[in-house]
Amino acid sequence: MTSRTVTASLFLTVCLFVLPFFTHPAKAGVMDRIKDIYNAPEKVEELESKYLETQAALEQQMKQAEQAADLYAKQQEELLRRNEEYRQRNEALSEQNAQLAGRLAAMEKSQAERASFTRKIAQSVLVFAGMGLLYLLSVRVWRYLVWRRQKQTGGGSIL
Repeated sequence: MTSRTVTASLFLTVCLFVLPFFTHPAKAGVMDRIKDIYNAPEKVEELESKYLETQAALEQQMKQAEQAADLYAKQQEELLRRNEEYRQRNEALSEQNAQLAGRLAAMEKSQAERASFTRKIAQSVLVFAGMGLLYLLSVRVWRYLVWRRQKQTGGGSIL
């Protein structure tokens, strides 16, 4: 054995023999035990009253918890009902939106057709007016040329 193990075992042995001298013995005597026995019914009654109070408090808490759960369930049902109403309203508005989009597309198409028709009419009027002006101008030019030819040949006045 080494010197360390010998020192450690010697220290443990001394501690085991010296330790009982430093402990305090229990001071409860026979009288204290008898008093505790006679006071036991009071302690039992005290414990029983505390038990009943605690049980009443727990029952009160249970009632409050049930009321809170009922209130929460009612609120949950109300929110679900509102959510369903909003969903139905959203579907109706979505359908209405689709109908309005269709009507808008039809109106835009109709308006584009009208604008195209109006443009064609305006172009046609301008073409006819241009042709009329061209006709009048060509007649004037033709008459002028005929007049000049006749003037050169010694004819009369056409204009």
